[in-house]
Amino acid sequence: INIRAALKTEDDVRFYFEYISRGDMVTHSAGKTPVILAGQIDIDPDNKKYAWLNHTQLVGRGMLTMEPLVQSYEMYVLV
Repeated sequence: INIRAALKTEDDVRFYFEYISRGDMVTHSAGKTPVILAGQIDIDPDNKKYAWLNHTQLVGRGMLTMEPLVQSYEMYVLV
């Protein structure tokens, strides 16, 4: 799965989050196995507070639960 999303921080700074995830979609869709993801953030390099995120790699895992129906993620930033 390839995702590219436009998001914003709590202090209204807009950025792009892009990631690819891999996993067995049959078992993941049944809530039995996670997907593993790797991604990056693209943010205005002139933003002094968040520009450092342009030099990081995100990794994590996503898990689907059925009760309640929720897709949740654990993500980590590698600097």
